[in-house]
Amino acid sequence: MREFVWPDKQALIDDLIEYFEEVGQPFSLRSIEDYHAGFERARTAADYIDNADAATIAALLFEGIATRHPLVDGNKRLAWQCMTVFLDMNNVWFDAQEYAAYEMAMAVIAHDKTTDDMAEFIRVNTISV
Repeated sequence: MREFVWPDKQALIDDLIEYFEEVGQPFSLRSIEDYHAGFERARTAADYIDNADAATIAALLFEGIATRHPLVDGNKRLAWQCMTVFLDMNNVWFDAQEYAAYEMAMAVIAHDKTTDDMAEFIRVNTISV
């Protein structure tokens, strides 16, 4: 089982609050419990999936947060931020074309693609550092 480095959940929220303030958008947390549940889903999977790589866990982290809607607005942004920070902290540089990344994210949220599909997309578009 691989040990992963996990981002600080509150720091991720704080960064998003700062971003929202910069762009003049109100920040509204609907359910901190849903945020924690989405995050912990990925942590639990990391403990139970044999040979889980960072891409698998990052995809689960994205889907777990984005589909639980912990915020009134900005769920995909928060989920994307959590995913990319997680990858970065685990020495994986994600470098996908913006439109392709958007399409994959929207397909996962709409359940047109699975987290396995997203994990493969991440793998194809990453460079280990």
